[in-house]
Amino acid sequence: MSTVRQYELVYIVPPETTEDALNDLHAQIAAVTDRFGATFEKTENWGRRKLAYEIAGHREGVYVMEVINGTK
Repeated sequence: MSTVRQYELVYIVPPETTEDALNDLHAQIAAVTDRFGATFEKTENWGRRKLAYEIAGHREGVYVMEVINGTK
């Protein structure tokens, strides 16, 4: 018997990332999760936000949260 667990994946992309590039990234993540038998429950684009500290010259980033249902 396999137990379904819920996982949250939050990632940050550079602020200049296009919607097409973001969709491509989501598709790549979906391919990996599908390979492990997991499914997406929801995707939330939190939008452009200020970073706590500068990363690779960026002070802002686009935050995205994925809720994934999978087995342990």
